Amino acid sequence: MLKNYLTIALRNILRYKSYSFINILGLAVGIASTVTILLYVQDQLSYDQFYKDADKIYRLNLDVKSPGGVNKYATTSAPMGPFLAQKFPEFKEAVRVRSGSAALIQYNDIKAYEEKILFVDSNFFNLFSFVLKNRNPEDALAEPNSIVLTTESAKKYFGNENPIGKNLLMDGRFNLKVAGVLSSEKLNSHIKFDFLISFSTFPSTLPAGYDINDWGWTSFYTFLKLNNNANEKQAEAKLPEFVESIFGKETAKRISLNLQPVTEIYFDNERTGDFGAVGNKSALYILAAVAALSLLIACFNFINLSTARSARRGREVGMRKVSGAQRMQLIKQFIGESVSLSFISVLIAVGIIELFIGTVAKTLDLNISLTGIPTQYLIISLLTLPVLVGLISGIYPAFVLSKFLPSKVLKGNFSSGTSGILLRKFLVASQFVVSTVLIIGTLVIAEQMNFIKSKNLGFAKEQIIVLKLNGEEALGKFETLKSALLQNSEIASIGGARNGLDGGFGSTSVVIPAGEGMEPERFDTYTYPVHYNFFETLNMKFVSGRSFKKEFTTDAEHALILNETAAKQFGLENAVGKQIRLGDRQLSTVIGIVEDFHYISLHNKIDPLVFYVSPDNAENMFVKLHAGDIPTMINKIEKSWSEILPEYPMEFSFLDEKINSIYKTDINFASLVNLFSGLAVFIACLGLFGLTSYMTEQRTKEIGIRKVLGASVTNVLILTTRQFIILITFANFIAWPLAYYFMNSWLEDFAFRIDIGIETFILSAAVIILIAVFTISFQAIKAALANPVKSLRYE
Repeated sequence: MLKNYLTIALRNILRYKSYSFINILGLAVGIASTVTILLYVQDQLSYDQFYKDADKIYRLNLDVKSPGGVNKYATTSAPMGPFLAQKFPEFKEAVRVRSGSAALIQYNDIKAYEEKILFVDSNFFNLFSFVLKNRNPEDALAEPNSIVLTTESAKKYFGNENPIGKNLLMDGRFNLKVAGVLSSEKLNSHIKFDFLISFSTFPSTLPAGYDINDWGWTSFYTFLKLNNNANEKQAEAKLPEFVESIFGKETAKRISLNLQPVTEIYFDNERTGDFGAVGNKSALYILAAVAALSLLIACFNFINLSTARSARRGREVGMRKVSGAQRMQLIKQFIGESVSLSFISVLIAVGIIELFIGTVAKTLDLNISLTGIPTQYLIISLLTLPVLVGLISGIYPAFVLSKFLPSKVLKGNFSSGTSGILLRKFLVASQFVVSTVLIIGTLVIAEQMNFIKSKNLGFAKEQIIVLKLNGEEALGKFETLKSALLQNSEIASIGGARNGLDGGFGSTSVVIPAGEGMEPERFDTYTYPVHYNFFETLNMKFVSGRSFKKEFTTDAEHALILNETAAKQFGLENAVGKQIRLGDRQLSTVIGIVEDFHYISLHNKIDPLVFYVSPDNAENMFVKLHAGDIPTMINKIEKSWSEILPEYPMEFSFLDEKINSIYKTDINFASLVNLFSGLAVFIACLGLFGLTSYMTEQRTKEIGIRKVLGASVTNVLILTTRQFIILITFANFIAWPLAYYFMNSWLEDFAFRIDIGIETFILSAAVIILIAVFTISFQAIKAALANPVKSLRYE
């Protein structure tokens, strides 16, 4: 019996080639889209899940209250972790992680600046289950000046040599012994690095005056592992007591510590000082919805196309019933056909995924592939998915076709009834509700991306090259290099700063001296050490006051510049000339207020920022160029660099490209939504094509009569398309509030964003109607041009 069902199913697939092709194509594209999106969602959700006992690992975070609100930090001080692990039984062990500054790494003649350097405690691998090749992870970083490399880093410096036991030179001063190489397996962790250096090495890299045991130096990530018999709430309840015992009652009113599960860090973008780019759960929810809806649209298509084909299969059903076929046998046959089509669709979908997923992953820098799915799950999915999709898609058409009465269908008098027509209209309307939501989403995302690109950030970013000066020798040659470069007429201006306008600022407190009869006020702020001419080079505007000047000798030690937000939050009206204390610096005078500028992503609000002069820390040299031949200018810069710093490779970037890279995750998300929304609309159009085929086939005689009575092609076209336009218009009115809700939720992740205007909805309606009319017109024009004699021959 099963063999007979399969034979008949194959025969009907071949018999109705066009419908089978559209069905298979729609399902294959829908399944391929869904699987690809789900692979991406799975990849994102897998971050930090591979650690052994991941549910017991937490990061210690710091919250600081200030008059402007609560500042949330991902970092704490170095002594906190070991102290908590030693004094509190709830904690089993602690691991400290410190991001290192960019450093020059050298092995023989191979040297390069490296930025992804971390200093970690020797028990780092106890908490984080990265795999070391041929080495016990417990003692790999036990000794000072030990270093562990990723497979890529080892290949870069040592090629095919065994690096174990060999030395890498860091910044020309530190010999680091290679103690291990990590496995090449790609593991999703929010902790990104190319080099791990023993934490005991870190103090020797610090300038004089820095104390790693300073409880107030909060620049260290602290990870804690709970004991098996402890829970998060019990441990967190003891933290206020700890804060008070270390910092005193007054400070404990301002600061607090909390535990954050390590598995939640990747999707947390609220904390200052976090590792690199983070995930976006709102974006994942949107993509997951697109995946589910794409598959649902494909299933709706199948139902529409199958019922549209019922007019041709009515006599077949009647003949089978007259020959003794039972209704359940017919249902099994039609569901069998549906499942067979689904199996073919799944196989084609797998081929589509294998063919294109590598290109998609490479283009969007994604870590996705079918090989990421365990073999047993892949096999189960390949067996169950077509059955599930086939049942969902085929059960309704099977019941509709199987209930036809032989006495009617053999005479040609049969119809699926009003309920069937309403269901098909409902399905198409649902498809276009989804399609409209996706088109509006695509338009909103495009508008926000254009807003980001065109937004005035408060500084000039074009025609500016950023040179990295890492190491004491390079920093010491700043003025020499600057003088040499300014000899070139193509260079307009040069400034410098510790940070490169892509985050990573330090933080400290500002104390406003007390007025008469008043208490001093304390605020938390970000700090930005800069070199002279920084503001002029980036064309920043001053609200009042002036920039730092070399000719004013007091600027080097006793002058500060605030951004507008800092001046407002500190409550300093006419701030220029006022005196404040920044951290442990001497009392300093505010000499200028600079207009607010976006020094980090537009996802974030602008926080208070205080600038001070620090020529010795200008690791980023901003070189502003006149318009001209960029490659020639770069060659001249390289020539000057090689003469002054021959031992250091020149590393540079364009400021505008550097700023754009901040939005890499958003750009990837936009590309994914655009791609799969387009595919979903394409699948919906197949459904519309199916319903148009059905409707025109059902109305063949009516159209023939109208043509005989004088109806033109245009009249028939309007007759055929009018009800669909009404249907799609109705779908738009349902889709608009849904799209507004979802896209407004997505935009809430941006502190600076567009407003969704009515023009976006009108444009989406115009687009979807044009697409629909184009799709409908093919069948409608075909019906309108048909010879009415053929349709009325037997009447």
